Amino acid sequence: LLQKGFSDKLLKAVAASSAALVVSIIIAIPLIFTISETGFFSGPSIFLFILFAAAYSKFDSKFTKMSFSKNEIKVNKGLFLFRNWRKHTLPVSSIISARVYNNSENDNEWEIVFYNSENSSFYKETIQTNQPMDPVFVKELISNRIAYYKS
Repeated sequence: LLQKGFSDKLLKAVAASSAALVVSIIIAIPLIFTISETGFFSGPSIFLFILFAAAYSKFDSKFTKMSFSKNEIKVNKGLFLFRNWRKHTLPVSSIISARVYNNSENDNEWEIVFYNSENSSFYKETIQTNQPMDPVFVKELISNRIAYYKS
């Protein structure tokens, strides 16, 4: 068997690192003030609510959680409104490469490329995480013959 599998590992996006979340919060402040002063059905309130909904939807739909266990990888997209709107459960053999952009000790951006044989498509998932680099996970990537790059 060429692939040994993984011990349990979870990579989860950091919500605070998303620009769409920051924009949502910035829009929410005047939205709350406008609703309290003019009511929800005023023009400015509706306009700000639409902007807020669009920004939050972008953030929520892009949130990614990726878990590795034994001989499979699970990818779940969405945080609250779009929770699990896109789910993949794939064998470890479908992972093409893993690249980590190490910005600081606890600020890593993982880019995982994998192939989904169900729909014959390649996917790239990027996860900004505040988890420190795990040397055991890196060794497991290499022992499973997955291309690993560190930038």
